[in-house]
Amino acid sequence: MISINYKNLGIELDLEKLAPVLERIKKQPTPAFEAIKTDLGSIEKKSQNYKQYENVILIGNGGSRTSSWAFYNSLFSFRNDVHFEFLPSAEPELINSLKEKYPRENTLVLVISKSGTNINNIEPLLSFLGYPVLVISENKNNLLSNIAKIRNWEKIAHPAVGGRYAGMTSCGLVPAYLMGLDIKEIYAGAESGYKKYNCQVEIEKNDALKMAAYFHKLEESGYTEIFSSIYSSALFGFFPLIVQLIHENTGKNGQGQTIFGDYSPESQHHTNQRLFGGRKNVVALLMEVKKSLQDFPIEVPEDIKNEELSGVTLENINGIPAHKTLSFDMQGVWGHCIEKNIPVAVLTVNEINEKTMGEFMVFWQYFTMYSSLLRNQNPFDQPEVERSKNISFQLRFQK
Repeated sequence: MISINYKNLGIELDLEKLAPVLERIKKQPTPAFEAIKTDLGSIEKKSQNYKQYENVILIGNGGSRTSSWAFYNSLFSFRNDVHFEFLPSAEPELINSLKEKYPRENTLVLVISKSGTNINNIEPLLSFLGYPVLVISENKNNLLSNIAKIRNWEKIAHPAVGGRYAGMTSCGLVPAYLMGLDIKEIYAGAESGYKKYNCQVEIEKNDALKMAAYFHKLEESGYTEIFSSIYSSALFGFFPLIVQLIHENTGKNGQGQTIFGDYSPESQHHTNQRLFGGRKNVVALLMEVKKSLQDFPIEVPEDIKNEELSGVTLENINGIPAHKTLSFDMQGVWGHCIEKNIPVAVLTVNEINEKTMGEFMVFWQYFTMYSSLLRNQNPFDQPEVERSKNISFQLRFQK
């Protein structure tokens, strides 16, 4: 379902040199995001009680938000008409706008926090105390769980899986179910990904590990930034999660690549200037979908067929499949990278559906886990994130 073209990265992997770290990776225990299995029947049963709401305001940060955001924005052709808003803070203008638009009678507030101690969740929640609320948090004595108990709100358990890896748990699948998505298909895609990308799969057959090794070597060669040009609005829905995974996993001990990007061909109208004219420290990662399930031909009306653009008439694009225009744009950037000797890889997803997006999420989880291990880092901590939270928390209570 996912394939990657590495041939224009301009480097080769030295498997003999990599052997020690690859052997260490093989001995890694199965990560919690794969090992802890989700009871889909339980999620469906508990979530069913909230299917009547027309709107959902999801309060969450980091992985409590990005996985749901990915499902909502990547699978827009598959979800129902329930409208989701994602609220990450107590910004007054945003909260007032949401309260004006979404009355409590038909709006559910869904609060997701693994730890239950995130002040950025509690503060906006206080503005919605008159709304029906569903909480997802650990089965521990934490602030959010205590508030839920006092207020008689239902709580669904969040397993011991870090937020950025928690898309295949209640954290991501309860929202997905409320979106009307087939969570069984999403989970089946994830299971397929676990088989393809787990630590026992050799690097030659494991694209998550192989791409992580290539990008690590590129960083060692001075390519400290990744520009991702994404030729699919569905795949672009995953970009906040991809950014979170890469930055939280590898931005440690003075190492790690920075990723930036945009939906394309939009990005070609601004960030191509940075890619091709700026510092030569960027590797390009182009993403595309091979097949559209809703393709149609470009139709040029008879009365404008003879109008010219750059010496050719519009008649020449008549009948071109709309999806193919994205491929033309991507190939243009790809070819330009090759001309400029800029490392470029192309990641292709066969088609967009619930199953492929389940696998796509697992690919990025494993890619970034391997990226940490290749840099001798802990893939499951984020010390600087925690330190910033502590400073901002203390500032709230200074007299």
